[in-house]
Amino acid sequence: MGAECDPYPDAPSPTQRKWIYRRDLNVCQMPTFYIPGIPVAFATCGREGTEVHHIWPKRALVYQTGKDPHTPQNLILMCKYHHWLIHPDIAAALREKAEGNIYALEELFERRREQLRNNRPYWVTTWDAMLRNMAMTRTKAFLAKNPDMDYPVTYCASFA
Repeated sequence: MGAECDPYPDAPSPTQRKWIYRRDLNVCQMPTFYIPGIPVAFATCGREGTEVHHIWPKRALVYQTGKDPHTPQNLILMCKYHHWLIHPDIAAALREKAEGNIYALEELFERRREQLRNNRPYWVTTWDAMLRNMAMTRTKAFLAKNPDMDYPVTYCASFA
């Protein structure tokens, strides 16, 4: 009997992250111009992308659907500023922790679980549809140009 493992760990694997960095050209993909509900041509932030963002967060997707959160259609590269714009509770919890509340992150995750139990998102959903469309479009274009670079899928052996 092998070691137990989470079929959907908290973060994408290093090879998955590397694939997303290549697909997104190492830059933040947050649109710089957005009108909700109106498809418009847009430019992206363009700053160095340092964080792989789950468009539909891992805990929410697994909790609500049981689906793999680490697909290229659900991941997009962001700079820290835009990532925290979508998840402002992270900055607040880190500030609380720096001020001495050693339980700040645990409390954050408990608040998030409570919001999920009440069918409420714990992130800013304003850009979800556009980011999802961008991730799908970029993935399709990237695979068309790089047919030998399949997205690396990693699962536990017992789940394969």
